[in-house]
Amino acid sequence: MRLSTRLSVSLVAGVAVVSLGLALYQAQAERRGLRRELERRGLLVAESLARSAEPLMEEHSTSGIERLVVQFQEHERLAGVAIYDIEEQPLATTAGLDKLGVAGTEALERALQSGGRSEAFFQSDTRTTHMVALPIVTENGRAGTLAVFQDAGYIDAQEISLWRRALAGVVVQTLMIVCATLLFLRWSLRRPLARLEKWLGDLRRGAVLEGPDLPEEADYAPLKREAARLATTLTAARAAAEEEARLRDAGESLWTEERLRAFIQTRLE
Repeated sequence: MRLSTRLSVSLVAGVAVVSLGLALYQAQAERRGLRRELERRGLLVAESLARSAEPLMEEHSTSGIERLVVQFQEHERLAGVAIYDIEEQPLATTAGLDKLGVAGTEALERALQSGGRSEAFFQSDTRTTHMVALPIVTENGRAGTLAVFQDAGYIDAQEISLWRRALAGVVVQTLMIVCATLLFLRWSLRRPLARLEKWLGDLRRGAVLEGPDLPEEADYAPLKREAARLATTLTAARAAAEEEARLRDAGESLWTEERLRAFIQTRLE
């Protein structure tokens, strides 16, 4: 694998991991904030509705309780409201609460059995719903339970939107980093390496006597020094080899009595 490819892959992986980690943290933080805001709003609505229902529970006014539930639903745009008596029997409920699902039914049953304040998030009808239940207390004691249901699907929608923005950001950042990396490699490494390759070829053919033409940055100074030493050493070695060859040729051209006797004996054999 080429250096540019390895570096690009490493940078892409690093940016993706960091960006996805930040996106996960932001998504969780935003989700917690939205849930806290939804819980606060639901509690305020439930407390207001419970105060309004207390006198109606004392009077046992079923029609008044039903009107109150409908008015609050239309005013607050809730997912549903239900009021139960002390025997956990429904006195007034809004339409659609029969689609709470198993999780919603179990959360409601736990709230009714506890008799106190209870909150829960659950999946109902393929959407997230928040429930807050409060006891309705009159002068004679606990008279029933109020349950307020809110649609929390917008929290999931905002989280999905955040992830889409995060993924788009990862793609844009990745493209920018890859382009910047390739340009950096081209201008800072590839061109100097190409000049060094040409210089080594010229040095091998004996066409240069000085160091390579590398940038003046301090990072290239050790490489330039070693290249200059290599050129000096190779030039000296080449000169010594040429001198040795010249002397050997000169020695072989001189005929002595011993060399002539040995040459004749070799030929005769």
